[in-house]
Formats: sequence, structure tokens, C-alpha cells
Amino acid sequence: RVVLRPLAVHAGGLVWAGPYLYVAGTRRGLFTCRIDDIVEVEPGEESFGHRFVLPVRFAYDAQHDRDQMRYLFLSLDRSTEAPHLVAGEYGRDEMTRRIVRYPLDPGTYDLRADTTSRGRWRLGALQVGQPGSFRTHRLATPVGPEDLCYFDDDLLWSLSEYPGHRYVFAMERSQFD
Repeated sequence: RVVLRPLAVHAGGLVWAGPYLYVAGTRRGLFTCRIDDIVEVEPGEESFGHRFVLPVRFAYDAQHDRDQMRYLFLSLDRSTEAPHLVAGEYGRDEMTRRIVRYPLDPGTYDLRADTTSRGRWRLGALQVGQPGSFRTHRLATPVGPEDLCYFDDDLLWSLSEYPGHRYVFAMERSQFD
């Protein structure tokens, strides 16, 4: 039995790109629905009187170590070869005012996952450069690299994710120039 629940977010922005509807969900992150997934249902209490529902396919959490991104607007940038989702915050006084860009696969409109992890047993890679022209340095990290942090001491810090192979490591940023 399917249980219907509303997506309890303030939809700060919507983008229809290819087969997807992207929803900016303020403090909850980004949500992706596939338009072809629209389902006709019997209008009633469970469907809040609606005849059609659109299930969420993917959710991207807004949580961050220090600060939570507030997805308050969303747009589509088609000015480059690969389209990008552009999301941002509204803020006043001491609030943050950030804008982020997420590349979309130009053929599928999926959020592009240019991951550098190559699985549980293979060394990872590091991608450097300007958006749209990254260079890949293969075999640059232990298996399963996760987040990346940079300090002014010219070190890139990261960690690896797999049990039994978890490392915290640093690399000289200048070696990748």
C-alpha cells in the first residue's frame, strides 16, 4: 500500500529541466521529481483532495558542518555547455547570502555527480580547475575520499569513508597547480 505525504517545505523555487522538476526546500535542501512519475489517484483525504500526485525521487540534504544552506530561490543557467541549477539564499543583517551552482548532465538533466571516489578498493582522484574545465589527477587520494577542506597553510584536508580504510589526510594544494 502506498502512503501519500505532502512534501512539507516552503518551495522557495522551482525549475523544470528536462524530465525533472527541481524544488528548493528552504532549510531541507533540494528535491527532485520526475515529471513522468505523475500518478492519478482517487481524490480524497489522503491525497488532500488532489487528483494527481508527483512523488519525490531524490532529496539532497541542506545540512552542513558549520552552517545550513537555506535554499530560498532556484533558477536554471543555460549559458554554458552543461546547464546548471543556481540556488541561493536571502539574508539580512548577519545572515549568510550565498549562491551555489550545481552542474546538470546535458543529456539527462540529472545532477552531475563528478565524484572522485572510485569505490571501496580503488584509489580516488582529485579534480582541480575552474568550473567547466576541471583537470583530473588520478590516484591522488586513498580509497573513498569524502569532503575537502582548505587552509591557508597550502594544505587540502580530506577523509575517507570506508570502515577499515578510514583516513584523515592532507595534500599540498600547490602540487595540483
